[in-house]
Amino acid sequence: MIKTKSILLTLVLFLTFSCVTNDPVNYTTWHCVESSELGSRTYLVNLYKAKNDSNTYLISNFHNVSYDGLYDIILKNTNGKLAFTPAAQQIGDSQFQIKSGSGSINTNSTQMVLDYFIYDSNEKRDIGVHAVYSRN
Repeated sequence: MIKTKSILLTLVLFLTFSCVTNDPVNYTTWHCVESSELGSRTYLVNLYKAKNDSNTYLISNFHNVSYDGLYDIILKNTNGKLAFTPAAQQIGDSQFQIKSGSGSINTNSTQMVLDYFIYDSNEKRDIGVHAVYSRN
């Protein structure tokens, strides 16, 4: 009886945790060149692939704001077009909030171009950003 319950509990836990699609499998570091009306800057991001979906990417240090292990952006690749959703509405502990965005990735997955809007609570307005990511 106890052995059967243990096996069932183990099976339920395995199925529960194996279905999480946003678990990262590996990551690569990408170089980002970003420009907006506030100027240009260059920084690094980590791009992870989701465990159960090779067309889903997770980005940490998006907009050069947080490198605390959290994923700021989730990108879904459909035939080279990137659908863009925030993993959290606010990026890290910053004053920025992700509004919307879209992008593309080239066929050999070495360059991404993202265009997005960030709401800056200091400026009280949306700021358009153009970013080009390339693999190191």
